[in-house]
Amino acid sequence: MNQVELKNISLKCKPAIMNFDSWQDQLSHFSYTFTAGKIYAVVCKPGEGGWALSYLLSGKTQAYKGEILIDGDIINRRSLQSYGWYIGEELPKKTLLGIRYRKELTIREQLESAVSSQYTVSELVDLFELAPTRMERVMRYISNERWNASTAIGHAHGKRIFCFPWLEDSIKALIGYRVQYCCEFLKQNKCISIVPVRSQSIIEDFADEIIFLNR
Repeated sequence: MNQVELKNISLKCKPAIMNFDSWQDQLSHFSYTFTAGKIYAVVCKPGEGGWALSYLLSGKTQAYKGEILIDGDIINRRSLQSYGWYIGEELPKKTLLGIRYRKELTIREQLESAVSSQYTVSELVDLFELAPTRMERVMRYISNERWNASTAIGHAHGKRIFCFPWLEDSIKALIGYRVQYCCEFLKQNKCISIVPVRSQSIIEDFADEIIFLNR
């Protein structure tokens, strides 16, 4: 995957992620081309579409209008799930007739379940600075290390488009280093990173391109 092109994309959704507030977010008639190996900041206020964009490209919603092309080919709505990853979350639970039936997997189990990873589990633990003592825990019990662990899991499973939830300026002191570390690793591995933020101050030191919505 070299490029992801969005043509006249519009959508309205309510993105959500553990321990974050949630709200209706709307993106209207958005067109842009994202290139592999780049980090993108999407600057906007809550509700102005940045979080909706990352939610869409991570494969979390399929209700949109417009076209999405990968390397020039139009992809269907479900195909985004094979490319996109929502940083901060874990592998989706399997369902049967709408009922979730798989137990929560530990970080180690989620990494080990990858069949095409270019790195071993031990290498990923070192690369993402994961605490060995937390490898046997599930995602909701590893605090802010979940950003590193989630990125490692997505990369191990071959994802190519990595999307953060919308980040408030105050988050920089808590996880700013983790955001930068994960994005720079993904850049080196020719992935796309999309980080919706209130202001560019969180990411301006390492973003390759800054997109301002509603200016």
